[in-house]
Amino acid sequence: MKHQPWSRILVEAAAVLVLFAAVGAGAGWLWRQVWDPPLGVVEQRQWLYVDFNAVGHLFGGTGLFAVIGFGAMVVAGVVAALACRGSELATLVVVALAGGLAAFVAYQVGTAANGPDPRLLALVLDDRTQLPGLLEVTGRPPFLAWPLGALVGLAGTYVLTTGVSAGVAETRRVDLAEQPGTPTHRA
Repeated sequence: MKHQPWSRILVEAAAVLVLFAAVGAGAGWLWRQVWDPPLGVVEQRQWLYVDFNAVGHLFGGTGLFAVIGFGAMVVAGVVAALACRGSELATLVVVALAGGLAAFVAYQVGTAANGPDPRLLALVLDDRTQLPGLLEVTGRPPFLAWPLGALVGLAGTYVLTTGVSAGVAETRRVDLAEQPGTPTHRA
C-alpha cells in the first residue's frame, strides 16, 4: 500500500491554509460591504440606538457574518476535497482548523474599518450627537458556522464523489495484491 509522502501532505495542508485565509479575507471584505452601520445618538454621556431598526442592524451584522462564512466555507471545503485527494484524514483535520482561521481573518478584515467605539466617544461628546455603530459579532456560535461550513463542503464532496475514491482504493488494493511475497487467498 502506498502512503502519501509527508512532504506532499504538508504542502497540501499549507495550500489549504492559504486558500482558507484568502477566502476569509474576501468574505470579511464582503461582510463589510453588505452591512450598514446602525445609527445611534449620544444622550447623557451614553450612546443609544436611534430606534428599533438600528438594533436590528446589530444582529444583522452577526447574521451576515455567519451566513457569508458558512457559504464561503462550503465552497472552500469542496475545493480542498477535490485538490487533496490522497490524504483525506489529514485534509479533514486541516480543513476544520482552516475554517477557524478563515473566521478569524474575516473578522479582522471586516472590523478593520470600524471607527472609534461610539460608547467611548459618548463620554466626551454633546447630547444629540449622532454616531454610527460598529461592525461586530455577538457570541461564539457565528464563528462556529465557518468550520462547520468547511466540513459540510468537504464531507459532501467525499460522499458525492465516492466512485472516484473507490477507484483509488481499488487501485491500491490491486497494487498490494500484486506485490511479490504478499500472501493471496485462493478459493
